[in-house]
Parts: sequence; structure tokens; C-alpha cells
Amino acid sequence: MKKTICFTLMFAILLGGCKFKEFFEKKKEKRAETEHHFTVKVPVTVSEAHFGSLRKHVKTDGIAKAAQRVEVTAELNEKIVWVKDCNNSFAEKGSVIVKLDNEQLLLDLEKAELNKRKAEAEFEAWKKLGENSSDEQLRLRTGLTEAEIALKRAQYNLKKTEIKAPVSGFISNLELVVGERIRNGDALFSVFNTNKIIVKANVLESEINRIKPKSKARIKFPGLKNKVFSGEVKSVSPEINESSRTCEVEILISDNALIKHGMYADVKIDAENYENRILVYKDALIVRDGKKLVFAVEDGKAKWQYVKTGEENENFISVTEGAEPGQKIVIKGNFSLSHDANVKIEEEIEFEKLARIF
Repeated sequence: MKKTICFTLMFAILLGGCKFKEFFEKKKEKRAETEHHFTVKVPVTVSEAHFGSLRKHVKTDGIAKAAQRVEVTAELNEKIVWVKDCNNSFAEKGSVIVKLDNEQLLLDLEKAELNKRKAEAEFEAWKKLGENSSDEQLRLRTGLTEAEIALKRAQYNLKKTEIKAPVSGFISNLELVVGERIRNGDALFSVFNTNKIIVKANVLESEINRIKPKSKARIKFPGLKNKVFSGEVKSVSPEINESSRTCEVEILISDNALIKHGMYADVKIDAENYENRILVYKDALIVRDGKKLVFAVEDGKAKWQYVKTGEENENFISVTEGAEPGQKIVIKGNFSLSHDANVKIEEEIEFEKLARIF
């Protein structure tokens, strides 16, 4: 009996020792995990809080238009005898683009010149006879005035047989064929002066009063791999389109060598400007338990700071309370952080480089 009791007691002690050892091993592992949590540094990206101005914008879309577009039409009923091969090419002002048959008009010019000479001879004859009438009366009597007008008309009509580019620009819609007969008023070709490009954008009536003439704008064209151009508001229409409830805004672009007439554009126009604001990148702001906060890095640790915010745009938000200029604010890697977590700054981005153009 005593042996049984001793054996049972020894087994209990041995079992208890194993359980005790297991308990301390687990406690040791838990302590190691806790120490690991406080020693591992979380990689983050930061940017300094900035003191400056916050600019808001109005975003819309538009279509690029040549600042000057001239539609050239026929002024005579004649046959085409020559067409310059210049469709979709640049032409200087005054370049001959189309020539019309001028045989009949040359004959009309010769006849007009002959009639003028006859009238001049008759005019001189009357003067030599000592006619008491005034020169003006003699010109009318002899038909000299009428002959001079007819000559000018014949000269003018002959000039119209050479159809020229009225402005320097790109020739478009030139589809004429030699031998084709055109009629007065027919459309012949277009000239686009692309030295200046106007983007016509439609802005919602709820936002139009935020835009003023000479406001700066940024324009990008998907057809140009989203290359961004600078522009300036040239004019704001005084009327609202009743069907679309939008207002047309014209934006002038000077650096336009690549832009084509009719290109689609994304537009961002400067609107309100708020000065003397503390700004942080919008990605820095997180909400926990309904409260806004940011993480600032101090001495290698993440310090959460509750903040109050004000105006914002697509890039930045103004902080009215809870952050100071120059603080290194976490903008990436912040969602998994806790207060006093050890962090490692992997990248620090300058404030100006954070601004997304669109």
C-alpha cells in the first residue's frame, strides 16, 4: 500500500514538474513575441507638414480648337485647272492653293482695257473742243468712270482665279480635283492657324462662379500620352446652356506644337486659394473610433496625434489643430501603426513632389 502511495506521489510530482516547465516555456515564448513586437521597426514613408497656401480646382473636360479657323469658299463659277498637293500640310499666308480656268476672264480684262482707252480718248477730245462741262460731267458723258469700274472688276475677278491661303496654317479638307467645276459659295478647304490653341471646356453652373478670366489651368491630352500643358482662362461665357446646365470656358494654350484641332482634353482650372495653412498629404489622415489622426515620427517612434481639419483639395488637407510645420508625418504604412511603435523611415518625399497634377 505504501509503495502504491509513493509511486502515485512521485508520478504526480513528475507530472506537475512537466506542466510547470511547459507553463514557463510558453510564458518565455510570449515574452519573446512581445519583445519582438517592440523591437521590429515598421517601414514607413514620411513627408513634412508644410506651411503655405492651399489651392482648390475645378475639374472638367473640353475640346481643343485652333484659335483661328478660316473656311475658304469659291467666289466664281469656273473649272479647276490646278490644285496644290498640300492637304494636311502647312501653308504660308498668300500661298496659291487652287487655280481656276482664266481664259474667259483674260478676254474680259482685255475688253475692259479697250473700253477704258476708248473712253479716255473721247474724254480728251471733248476737253480739246473747249467743252464748258466739268471733268466729272465729261467722265460721265464719255463713259470713262464706268469703264474704269469695269476694268477694276475684271482685274478683281481675274485675281480670284488664284485661290490663296488667307492665313498661315494647316490646310485641311482639300479634296478638289482638276477638271471639277465649282460654283460660287462652294466650300473649297479650311485653314487652321494652330499657333494658338483654345480649349473649350464646359463647366457646371454650380462651379462657374469659382472661375475668373486669367485663372491658370492645367490641361492633359490622352492622345498625347497625358502630356500636361499650361494654359490661362481667356474668357467665360455670359450664358448657361439650358440643356446641359453648363457654361463654356475658353482656355488659351501657347505651348501647342503637338496639339491637334479637335483633341479631347482633361482640364483642371485654379479656383479658390487659402493662404497661411498647415498642410499634410491626404494619405496621412486616418480615422479611428470616429476621430481623425495622423502619425508623426519622433525619435524612431510613431506618435499618433489627433487633428482637426479644414479645407482640402485633391492632394492636401489643411490641419487647424494637432500638427506643426516641419513634423515628419507618415504618409505610407500608417494604417497598421500603433502609438509608440518603432518605425524605420524608408523614404522621405518632399512636399512639392506630392502634388498630383490630376
